[in-house]
Amino acid sequence: MPKLRRLQVNCTGNVNSYDELLEGIDHSAWDPNRRPRYFSYGIEKLNCKTGRGFERSDGMLATFFFVKSKTFDVTNFVVWNSRF
Repeated sequence: MPKLRRLQVNCTGNVNSYDELLEGIDHSAWDPNRRPRYFSYGIEKLNCKTGRGFERSDGMLATFFFVKSKTFDVTNFVVWNSRF
């Protein structure tokens, strides 16, 4: 079975901060010692510096981040199958 690498959702709404959106969920800010700043997905290179990280009990790391635009917000969830 293929492993999830990226999930992108385009949405309208008013999300103002990660803390508001992730209230009650354990997460951490970007740490350059734990993962790179950029996530490569095909020809795209996503800047994950402003995202929030999640770590499973087995050490698998994922990052959640959003990008605001005038018409909608783009929410991304990426899984670091290989950190470096």
